Amino acid sequence: MAETKDAIDAATTNAEVAEASKAGASLIDALNPSADKKTAAKDAIDTAAKAKADAIDARTDLTQEEKDAAKARVSSRSRQG
Repeated sequence: MAETKDAIDAATTNAEVAEASKAGASLIDALNPSADKKTAAKDAIDTAAKAKADAIDARTDLTQEEKDAAKARVSSRSRQG
């Protein structure tokens, strides 16, 4: 960015100023931050919640009502963050 401003300062014609300004704007437009960390963290929570729900379903010592209640708690907590 400093290079672009330096190019504008060094410009001796309106065309050079416009060209340097356009180059700076293109550099800014090219910046596209990604949400990789947040997406990965959310995916990890979803995966853990699914694994816990599957483990609850696999238990033979729980009634269906107990399984449903436990899975509802898992789901609720995974959405709370």
